[in-house]
Amino acid sequence: MEIQCCNNAKQIGLAILNYESAYRRLPIAIEISEQGKLWRSWRSHVYPTFIEQTSQPYDGSQAWDSRTNLRLINGTPIASAASKGSGKTVARTYDRVPWCFRCPKCANPAGVNYVVITGEGTPFPDSKSIRLSDITDGLDNTLLVVESVNCTPDWIEPQDLHIATMDFKINSLTKPSISSFHPKGAAVCFADGAAFLITHRITESELKALITIGGGEDITRDDLIKRGILVHR
Repeated sequence: MEIQCCNNAKQIGLAILNYESAYRRLPIAIEISEQGKLWRSWRSHVYPTFIEQTSQPYDGSQAWDSRTNLRLINGTPIASAASKGSGKTVARTYDRVPWCFRCPKCANPAGVNYVVITGEGTPFPDSKSIRLSDITDGLDNTLLVVESVNCTPDWIEPQDLHIATMDFKINSLTKPSISSFHPKGAAVCFADGAAFLITHRITESELKALITIGGGEDITRDDLIKRGILVHR
């Protein structure tokens, strides 16, 4: 299950990287409307287009909690063209939590198990987007996707871990954090597409260094691997 969990994190990370390749920017993690309303999550940009390579059912002209978009999580069948030029339609019901956002060890998830970390200094600054070239600490030293079992929004909901309010302990019992049901650690994917388990042995300063894109810290992924803080699965 740890291997599959890391594969899920990697799949999501690669989808984000493919989005960046297509649009020359990472998706905005949490889009907010001009009126200050939560509008859209990065997950609806990459799923299913960049994960399953199928058409996008999400309506970006409406808020995430509009009646139209809530059909994606409330079990309402959604009609779409069966194939180009066929003139036929098919109805598909989307899972409350799509397979790629669900840890295989989480039997009955209420929301996703994979999020990003948002906020100033991260790859996903508040209401902004960056290019991969803005990550000066190195893609191999910067986290892109992390597993969490205590920050579990719906996949279309604009909510993720935030650097200002999260706990920097793995599996925190008091605040949202990088967390997992796996005894050896939580799955993470770096900005170069490599996935690992991150263990509870990582310190707050080390984790902050992996979260930020340009701190210039003398902390590298290779060193964390050698010390057993990051584990290949």
